[in-house]
Amino acid sequence: MIGLGFCLLLASLVAVANRSMVVFSIDPIAPAAEGLSVNMPLYGVIFAAMFTGILLGGFTVWNGQRKSRAQTILPPSAPPGIEGPPL
Repeated sequence: MIGLGFCLLLASLVAVANRSMVVFSIDPIAPAAEGLSVNMPLYGVIFAAMFTGILLGGFTVWNGQRKSRAQTILPPSAPPGIEGPPL
């Protein structure tokens, strides 16, 4: 609980220190293009980048553990030539 309070305090300090407006553009050739740029506070860019990194990292870890999850859920298959009990 103390860690959450510290994170909220740190986030509010970052937001107050970085309130200036910046142009966030997806197009590197024409940064001022209307359709691909947004004026937003710098802390918005920082928090959006952190949130995107957390989501992509979580997905990467989850996808990397796919094989071990499948082995845990599904029983191992019987070796060839050995049949199961009659039904």
